[in-house]
Amino acid sequence: MNWIVKADKFISRVLMAISLVCITGLFVLILSNIFLRVFRIGGLMNWYAEVIEIFFAWMVMCVASILCRNKSHFVVDLLFNKFGNKRWYYGLRVFATLIPVIFFSVLFFYGVKLFQGGVQSLPILQIQRKWAYLCIPLNAFFLCAYSLRDLVEAVIFAFGFKPIAKVERKSID
Repeated sequence: MNWIVKADKFISRVLMAISLVCITGLFVLILSNIFLRVFRIGGLMNWYAEVIEIFFAWMVMCVASILCRNKSHFVVDLLFNKFGNKRWYYGLRVFATLIPVIFFSVLFFYGVKLFQGGVQSLPILQIQRKWAYLCIPLNAFFLCAYSLRDLVEAVIFAFGFKPIAKVERKSID
């Protein structure tokens, strides 16, 4: 089981590094394009839009995987705040966690089909578009794995395999 934890940490570091490279690249490209347009220096960067498209897709998908891994994604916790740590809440959570598992599985399936059938090339960079969008099936796999982890956790609590800890909620008042 220790190798799974090490692999998870390695994958999260790689995803974070890719995200940082992409956001830095986006910042530099946008800033340099503004600079070139304002001061009319050199030629136009025709490849600019294609690189921005690739960086943005990779950044968004990698950050989504990191957020899902850390359970930092957007969550509506209205039911939890209302009903607290009751066993039936975790049953509802099992159902709610199934939805992302199904969605990410479908995203992975069609992402693989897109990758396998992608023969169109980017017009200026002349690389196949499938390599630019490899981030979809790759990160959909990670998203599905992390959602399955959350599903297993919800099932463990819902069916009483693990006792529910009492959580103190602070009032906003």
